[in-house]
Amino acid sequence: MEMDERKAARVWQRVQGEKQEAAAPSCSENLPALIMEQMQLASAYLQLARLSPGKDGTVFMRLSREAKAQAVCLKGILTLITGQSPAIGIPQPQPSQLDAMLRRCYGQELRLWKEYEGRRGDTEYGPVFDRMAARGREHCITVMELIGGAPRA
Repeated sequence: MEMDERKAARVWQRVQGEKQEAAAPSCSENLPALIMEQMQLASAYLQLARLSPGKDGTVFMRLSREAKAQAVCLKGILTLITGQSPAIGIPQPQPSQLDAMLRRCYGQELRLWKEYEGRRGDTEYGPVFDRMAARGREHCITVMELIGGAPRA
């Protein structure tokens, strides 16, 4: 089993007592808030799916499932780190107009995407955050397309 150079360097730093370089945010930092935000997105997309017929409704259902899957993944990381499974439920979305909901979803997706990108360097969960960042980027593009194609009232 071969160890990559970054891991080996960190091991030697610990062995020699050297100060480690400043890293990205701690993997567990703000995880409950990120889980809640993903669950809010899942709920909002579910509501948008119910309000949108046809192809857009199908896209919103997919976004809802994927946002919930991201939340479940974050819950898994938090459980691995703390040893306890967090109890975070699905919040009910606030009723609003389609355009306002889409803009809010885009803002949340963008923030989450950047948050996950900042955690990609984590030695243990970096690949997971990398995948979540890629999905967040895709969601931003999808929501932008939906905003651009939404009929105006």
